[in-house]
Amino acid sequence: MLTRTAKISGSMLLAASMLVLAGCSGSGTAATGNGATNVKITGVMPLQDNPYFKSMCQGATLAAKEEGVELKWTGTSTADTADLLNALNAVGVAQPDGILIDPFDPVAFVRPVRALMEKGTKVIAVDNALAEHVDVTNIRTDGFAAAADAGKRVGEMLEGKGTVAILGMTPTGSSAVARTNGFIKGLKAYPGIKILPTQYEEADTAKAADVVSGLIQANPGLSAVYSVADAGGSGAASAIKAAGKIGKILNITFDAGPELVAGLRTGTFDALIAQDPYNMGYEAVKTLAAIERGKGKAEYPQHTEVGYQWLTRDNVDDKAVSTYLYAASC
Repeated sequence: MLTRTAKISGSMLLAASMLVLAGCSGSGTAATGNGATNVKITGVMPLQDNPYFKSMCQGATLAAKEEGVELKWTGTSTADTADLLNALNAVGVAQPDGILIDPFDPVAFVRPVRALMEKGTKVIAVDNALAEHVDVTNIRTDGFAAAADAGKRVGEMLEGKGTVAILGMTPTGSSAVARTNGFIKGLKAYPGIKILPTQYEEADTAKAADVVSGLIQANPGLSAVYSVADAGGSGAASAIKAAGKIGKILNITFDAGPELVAGLRTGTFDALIAQDPYNMGYEAVKTLAAIERGKGKAEYPQHTEVGYQWLTRDNVDDKAVSTYLYAASC
């Protein structure tokens, strides 16, 4: 398992509505850098305003400074596959040495990533994994293990009885599917808990709120809502609050952006599963720089795991978990 490096303080052409530059770039020559090789790396991410990707940008930026490489950070404001493919294709025209990409659709990105690799641009998938191992490696949270742990913890919180709803993001994204299946496996240790069919919010907070409102009305005994990503959790929080059920219906979600952490402290969330996007970005840039300078490994595993943290009101302010709280800016 990777360890986190100290976190920095603070925090081809497409239509402007589709291609968003996040203003996160870094270059320079640090003690660990190698100025003899000018390495150019680009991060191509969806949901550019999401704290998850801002944290990833922070980690990538620090690694770029340490390695003395040029980093550009770009992508889309949406989670739409077509938008992100267009952004990736636009970046590919410039032929950078390396690319970080979060392929929300594990199948759609296989062909373009393979093509980039064949042309000499090394690609690392972060967070979501590709359906085929055509990239260097996939740096991710073990979403299945983290979700299985969450399922067991929620079962304990409910004392083995009740009804639980699950909000997925999409039925295809590899990380979202793993977080759904892992949670179900963990919760099955408690046969007295009824698990409702998974609903999908498509990274849309308003849709998540509507779905959860309907679930509350249709299931008067609803005990908990578990979401695989922050949009679902935020929507669930709104619906639970509107129904006057805060403290009566548990709200548990993946991710730990500032809004979610604030909600955990005030009671609109009962637990968060924090990933480590900062370290994903950091390790991806480090790996790409090493490969380009002939210092990389002969072969990398299909998946490289980073850690996760279970957050509650009891530990959210502990120094030991502070590095798992997502950034407000890059």
